[in-house]
Amino acid sequence: MTSTTPRRRRRLERETPDYADMLSRMVRSYAVRVGNGDPVDLARMLELRSEVDAAIVRAARAQHDEGFSWGEIAAACRMTRQAAHQRFGRIADDVNCPRCGKFMCDDRAACEGLR
Repeated sequence: MTSTTPRRRRRLERETPDYADMLSRMVRSYAVRVGNGDPVDLARMLELRSEVDAAIVRAARAQHDEGFSWGEIAAACRMTRQAAHQRFGRIADDVNCPRCGKFMCDDRAACEGLR
């Protein structure tokens, strides 16, 4: 008889917090550079925001696929289980812009108007 309970991987020691700290420092430094740059640089920074949002969804889905419940993921993200499921669950695919296909398109209204 097979179990329907998802397998939970054991927690591995990783340098994830150090990696996150490094990325935070890099983002702050990048903001200073963009502040001293051109408007084109700001547009690129906005594109990176979309990439980070999509990466967060992929990471949350991967954790759920590895056996963590939406409740556990939600608690870590300081949100409700329902909010986590809506933001990160398969339903989240609906937030892709129908025209350009980007996750959480920054100009979704304009893109939808150009269909």
